[in-house]
Amino acid sequence: FLGARGFEQASDALRAESSTDGRRTRESRLEKVIRRAQMLSGGSTDMILSSTLDARGSQNPTLFAESFSTYQDWAAASLERFRPELACVSFPLFVHCFLKILQLHPEESQARSFFNRWCNDFRLTNYREVQALSTLTGKADLEGDEYARSLLGPNRARFRVSLAKATFELLISFLTTSDLLLLVDLLNTYVSVSVQDRDPDMTIQASNLAAPGPSQPQDERVAWRTLSLPVANPQGEGSTPEDFPSLQHSQSDAPGQAGLLPRTGDQFNSQLLGKCMRHLPPAFPAGGPGAADLTREPRSELADASAPSVLMTTVLNAYQGMTSSQFTRDATRFAASFSDRLVRVWSLGQGQAAGGETAGAREEAGPVELRFHSHSVFSVSWSPEHRHLISGAGDGAICLWDLATAKAVACYRGHACPVWDAQFSPVGHYFVSASFDRTARLWSTDQAQPLRIFAGHYADVTCAAFHPNCNYVITGSTDRTARLWDLQSGKCLRIFAGHLGSIATLSVCPDGRYLATGSDDGTARIWDIPSGEQVALLEEHSAAIHSLDFSADGGTLATGSADCSVRIWDIAGSFGSALARTEEKLRISSTKRFWSKNTPICSVTWTRRNLLLAAGAFDVQHSLS
Repeated sequence: FLGARGFEQASDALRAESSTDGRRTRESRLEKVIRRAQMLSGGSTDMILSSTLDARGSQNPTLFAESFSTYQDWAAASLERFRPELACVSFPLFVHCFLKILQLHPEESQARSFFNRWCNDFRLTNYREVQALSTLTGKADLEGDEYARSLLGPNRARFRVSLAKATFELLISFLTTSDLLLLVDLLNTYVSVSVQDRDPDMTIQASNLAAPGPSQPQDERVAWRTLSLPVANPQGEGSTPEDFPSLQHSQSDAPGQAGLLPRTGDQFNSQLLGKCMRHLPPAFPAGGPGAADLTREPRSELADASAPSVLMTTVLNAYQGMTSSQFTRDATRFAASFSDRLVRVWSLGQGQAAGGETAGAREEAGPVELRFHSHSVFSVSWSPEHRHLISGAGDGAICLWDLATAKAVACYRGHACPVWDAQFSPVGHYFVSASFDRTARLWSTDQAQPLRIFAGHYADVTCAAFHPNCNYVITGSTDRTARLWDLQSGKCLRIFAGHLGSIATLSVCPDGRYLATGSDDGTARIWDIPSGEQVALLEEHSAAIHSLDFSADGGTLATGSADCSVRIWDIAGSFGSALARTEEKLRISSTKRFWSKNTPICSVTWTRRNLLLAAGAFDVQHSLS
């Protein structure tokens, strides 16, 4: 009432007196602009903001360019502690200022001049998006371009930015005091800003698109704990359906524990786990333990993973021809896929001890060649019992191989594009595939069609893996995010965003809580699955990380990179402080480094007793140079 009649001092005094903490609550510049405009017109707040923006030049493309230039100059001159987070806001503003100029200006020159001036500032963190924007030349291109439609359409996706509270207050203060209302409108319309009570992040983060729609994946409950699955009987015939009721254990009612274990009583999990149990391999010979965890040896038999022995396998005459490789967990076989459409399998020894380790003299023998695919093969994965192998190729097919006969026993076709990755579940029978068509798919070995299709990534899905409890699948993509999917509903429950490059590999800790991702940006990041937060950054590699794997006890991580090195990271007990204080992201240093001469590391695998296996193709060109 007082403000509507021009008594601003009385209005401010009344607001100060009515404040609960006794402190003066001042209006921001934006609030004053809206209030004064509302007094003049008597309209709603939304209409007033719209008309105010129109009056200030929202139809003038030059003003968008000037406003963005003003913001960039201010962000570059800000304090160093705020600069990285302010840079995260710059890219969404750059994208939508450019699109607005294209929409408003009939000629290409002004939009192209704006793009050329600022695009190089974002090529490091958002290379793919910058390349997509570079193809837009006019307003007509906005309707036909897929990236532009995802930003401007009715179901548009919003950029997701996380800011510290101090950074957010500094940003809003600058935008309102500088009358940059056009940028305020762009942030409100196209950007989801998450304000957190923490210190500003000192690392540059890429601005990623959030999934369209009202649902928030990070709010979904994740049952991340692993189940103690019974193993096969000593006769090696696998578990029987009668063994399954032992899984029907009750949920814990203790505080903080409820809901962390998967619900084994529902129909989907009963069928899924029941099928898995019937295909479990014998873990021990007759007379051995009868109820042990397949993924772990007794702790007394585990080697020290922080100071491991490493077996390095180098494939000759295959540089740029070997696309992927994988060892069996008992270190008896090694499989690799090649661009010549073949899968080759080597035997690393003859005879096996009780625990699955090799015994006896190693033999010199040629590989077994598996022929079926009509295009380059990009991935291989061993079944848990090591009798079968799956491969994914550029022809969109996934083959199931029987190593006893060296023949393909099944072919699964569902992807219309190359399959970059295919991985067996921890207990067999099910597998997941990742493809260039931007989807991942869940398959069963006894069905020709996929059981689930996981769609949501904005670019091709490059890697996939099962959660150890078999209730979730995690995928990585060239859109620089990893996603956690629920097998039962097909919903995306978590989005892990932070890498500056494509995610090339991922692995889940044996206890199911932590996820490790490796990227083309040369960094590995560790995420807390229940919260979706990043808890550690590993950034010593100088080239893309091709493979990573947790040790059997989960306390050590091994990474293999194109910089020809294998690095060991001791992560046991490192995340307590980071989880207690969300502003802290640990930077862990490697404890061991192993260098090959000129062999980029293609894969790393821990055996069940913490022997580390690594493989790569020898780079003859670099060796000669």
